[in-house]
Amino acid sequence: MRRERSVSFLPSLNVTFHRVHAVIPTLSDAKGRDLQLLLLVATLSFVAACHRKSGIEETVDARPMTGLSGVAYGDCVEARKRAAAKPDLDVDRIPSPTRQRPAAFLKMPAAVKSQVDQKGAVIKVDVVVDTLGRADMKTFKIVEVSNPWFTENLRSILPQWRFSPALLAGCKVRRVYKFSATAPPKANRKA
Repeated sequence: MRRERSVSFLPSLNVTFHRVHAVIPTLSDAKGRDLQLLLLVATLSFVAACHRKSGIEETVDARPMTGLSGVAYGDCVEARKRAAAKPDLDVDRIPSPTRQRPAAFLKMPAAVKSQVDQKGAVIKVDVVVDTLGRADMKTFKIVEVSNPWFTENLRSILPQWRFSPALLAGCKVRRVYKFSATAPPKANRKA
């Protein structure tokens, strides 16, 4: 009596068939199990050999040869040199916050809150994020602010935030992070 068994191969083998059906005798003794194992190994070896001959195992490097700035992929020395010379350089990925704790503008004083409700608020700050994902507070620069409390609040919390660093040609580089927040006057806000 024969029984048909389905044998699955590795999904990484991109061959035209996904399963091979082999007719393997079902025997209860050790010789039968050895024969089953031998047939399974032979089938796997055959499929692997066909896979190698088909040329499918060739890999293609899908990474770009150069980044946006013309730096060769993986040339970290050149990428960091260019980023140091121009901190607002076009990069493949800009820095972005991954942890914003403590949150900005918590525990706002009543006087500041009433000013925001009446006139609105705006704050724009630039700070360089290093390759470890931390804000370099030596580079903290106020672009625009409507109340000095916002500046002091950001100056105290940004060192605790964590960022994903900028990437240029596959390398982590220092890059300016532009923080911007606005709030319209309460009369103009939608309920």
